[in-house]
Amino acid sequence: MRYGYRYNNTTDPRSINKLGIGFLIFGIILVLLGILMSFSARTSKKECTETTKGVIVEIISSNKKGNVTRRTTFYPVVEYTVNSKTYRHKVTNPGHRNMFEEGDIMEIHYDPQNPDNAYVDRETNQQSGLGVLLFIMAGLMFVGAIMIFIKASKINR
Repeated sequence: MRYGYRYNNTTDPRSINKLGIGFLIFGIILVLLGILMSFSARTSKKECTETTKGVIVEIISSNKKGNVTRRTTFYPVVEYTVNSKTYRHKVTNPGHRNMFEEGDIMEIHYDPQNPDNAYVDRETNQQSGLGVLLFIMAGLMFVGAIMIFIKASKINR
């Protein structure tokens, strides 16, 4: 006689269908997030048509605690001038400490109507890459859902 958890080899098709629906819903959410990320990057590129040089004036460090270790990331703050007015932009895509130094020059893309709306290339590249990754993950979720539905249909027979 076995003690503990007993594995039942029979499977309820309704439970499998619920799992497949969950995979589909999660896949749809990933697709929507991917579209949002790609749209955000494209919007920034369409609006920010002018470029200028900016200087890194500050590097903000942020400590994030992971499951095992602490990780410190660094966000450069870039100062740039448009029409004799100075703006500051905190780069949203962090890097390692040795990637940035105060005084480094970065190219800034800005909106001529609203120069405060700006980005550096590494930010839009990250958004576009993340959008593609989300689409790939969504595709895997859809494949998983199809496989689950096929398994459920075989159990119903």
